[in-house]
Amino acid sequence: MFADERSWTKTDLPGESIAIGRPTAEVQVMSARGSTRCWTEAHTTVTIAAIAPDQPLVEARWKTRARSLFSTAGTLMAIEPGDIHVTHMVTAPAAFDVVRLEPSLLDDAMRALDRRGSFHFRAPATSNAVVLEAVHMLVRATAQNADPFEVESACAELVTRVVDELSERPTPSGVMLDPVRDFRMRRVRDYLREHLAEKPSLETLAREAGMSKYRLCAVFKTTYGVSPGQYWAARRISEACRMLLRGLTIRRVAQELGFVDEAFFTRTFRKHRGCPPGAWVALHRANSKSGGNGELRVSELFRKRG
Repeated sequence: MFADERSWTKTDLPGESIAIGRPTAEVQVMSARGSTRCWTEAHTTVTIAAIAPDQPLVEARWKTRARSLFSTAGTLMAIEPGDIHVTHMVTAPAAFDVVRLEPSLLDDAMRALDRRGSFHFRAPATSNAVVLEAVHMLVRATAQNADPFEVESACAELVTRVVDELSERPTPSGVMLDPVRDFRMRRVRDYLREHLAEKPSLETLAREAGMSKYRLCAVFKTTYGVSPGQYWAARRISEACRMLLRGLTIRRVAQELGFVDEAFFTRTFRKHRGCPPGAWVALHRANSKSGGNGELRVSELFRKRG
């Protein structure tokens, strides 16, 4: 173990605590300890969750991209922007770390490392000791408030390892295929993401997809693991996090995302993130590097190399 200097907060679940911060401009690190929460999130970043080793009783059963999966101690969960993951069961209180990378950072790295196409994970659940160690190296640097250059180097190392070890290989034609191939579901997903402030009707979504609302619900659930309504709710909270970190007030976020009132937004946010929005933002700021001209941008390393 190592000395962890981050600020932590207890959540609404007994025994669970979390730390959230942004060590660089394009990277967010979240850690959870003692967690039995069935996390559900609509992702806006390239996300890697590393379940800490030496937890023989821990197993998570989850779903993403129409696949039912399970992950154990020492393994990785890999999720792309636009996807949603749903945890159905956790067998014991778990410790894990989550690194969220801005998509542009991976695209810059792909070009710099002479890889064709856009970045995609080969698989959502994997065991890779090289990437696992790179995640832990970044978490240690963040937790110990290491020198900015050390943090920057750890971020660059992780991105490089992710591209080298986890990226989907191009087809012989050089074309990278989207793992979710049903254009109708992508159309519905995009419609939901563009209408976060007003709850769409199933009839509207069915017209977008060109199918009955009953068929839509069945296919959407098979594809993403949740109903359209659950996806929309999770995506609203992801957008709320981005807005809060841009400095918008809780009241403003609640209004712009169409919540009935601030209290209802707070209850919904706590349900998804484990603590109220104000506490979540305070925790994030306590564990993040200061902004402004001193803000680290790891992508510059790859742009220079490219």
